[in-house]
Amino acid sequence: MSELIEINAGDDPELKRIPLADLLRQHRRRWILKTALGNIVLKRITALEAEEATVNALNSDPDFAGMVERAHEIGLMAEKGLDIEQMKEYAEIGKRLEPYAMGMGLYCIVDPRVRTVEEFDALLSALPERDRGELRALMGQLSSTNINGEVASSALLISKEFGVPLSNDLTIENMTAQQSAALSGEIDKQNAQLRSVFNRGK
Repeated sequence: MSELIEINAGDDPELKRIPLADLLRQHRRRWILKTALGNIVLKRITALEAEEATVNALNSDPDFAGMVERAHEIGLMAEKGLDIEQMKEYAEIGKRLEPYAMGMGLYCIVDPRVRTVEEFDALLSALPERDRGELRALMGQLSSTNINGEVASSALLISKEFGVPLSNDLTIENMTAQQSAALSGEIDKQNAQLRSVFNRGK
């Protein structure tokens, strides 16, 4: 028998659903990349680390926020196709944002401890090309704040309603950026529902 998935009218039936259980284990997980030099241990970026990296970028470059916003705009336009000038602009913005993305990715390296972009460049230079590509790709995935789908939120509601802890070792300090996004998303949904009820009462 096929599995039935309940959705609200207007929801995208193809939307990827993410089990909350997998999300709640993120802060405990570590990944090992085996390279020619030895093992590199990685983790997901925490919400506080992502916030720190963003604040550092905002403080060091007054154009950072505008570039991120413009990259997002062009990314949305890309679904309908970009002209040559837009593709050039997108590539140029990507090049300018790359050091900031790399700085965010550094938080994901647990061992060896890499603190600066210069240390990371030295590590990359010592690695064979294949290992370099794999490390960059993994850092991109692990520093992403996008949860890439809708989180199944029944456990969040039970936790809030009955005070059941989501995870006994999950704290603000070790919460990953994706865990934070999921919990914030639930708050946003509830706020939207409240606004809807309030507007109907007017």
